[in-house]
Amino acid sequence: MDLKIGQIVDCIVARINAFGIFVTLADGTEGIIHISDLADHPIAHPQEVVAVGDKIEAVVLRIDSLKHRIVLSRKRS
Repeated sequence: MDLKIGQIVDCIVARINAFGIFVTLADGTEGIIHISDLADHPIAHPQEVVAVGDKIEAVVLRIDSLKHRIVLSRKRS
């Protein structure tokens, strides 16, 4: 998958932690969304807005080729 910063991608919530969520993109790449980037309002835990298996859209913030990880956000600016 050829991703670009600012691109909107579809992903599936794979795991939820107190600090954020891990998602899987269409090509199997793992991405992470920090709790502060999950909603436009403050939340105490990611489970307030997502559940494992949810299909969500997110925007690409950073691409870390060395760690094979994508940093994403659900915030709408």
